Amino acid sequence: MKDKTYNQHPEHLSVLKNTQPLLDDFMVVDFLSDGSRDSLKPGSAMRVTLLKLKEDLVEHEKGKLVEELKGQFKRTEEISVGESLPNEMSKGYSIGVIVVYPDLEAIDSDAELHKSKVKDFIESEMVVDYVVPLPSAAEH
Repeated sequence: MKDKTYNQHPEHLSVLKNTQPLLDDFMVVDFLSDGSRDSLKPGSAMRVTLLKLKEDLVEHEKGKLVEELKGQFKRTEEISVGESLPNEMSKGYSIGVIVVYPDLEAIDSDAELHKSKVKDFIESEMVVDYVVPLPSAAEH
């Protein structure tokens, strides 16, 4: 099985081996992106969201949810939504969403919209925000 081979790849396993002494808990998620640009502009913000869907969600509802997610974000520069490769270490998180915004303020404007539209399908959600630093005066 291709996905099983991918998840057991030596590079994946070496990360786990090297960091395991530092960890209390971990999970592994691997997503196939539907496209991404090469780099992010300074000052832009990125939100990575992992979704664990409710167990009673049927397959056609999952596809509908993915399509709905793609159309929900208003002030984005880029969006990628995809399903996780099957993996027993993902702890049930099966959908990944990466959204790039022009700035941090734009994230807040989309947050409530996202929650209101998909909350009935979601059991759990993990979110990480990252802001690309602006160049410092010393770098000019």
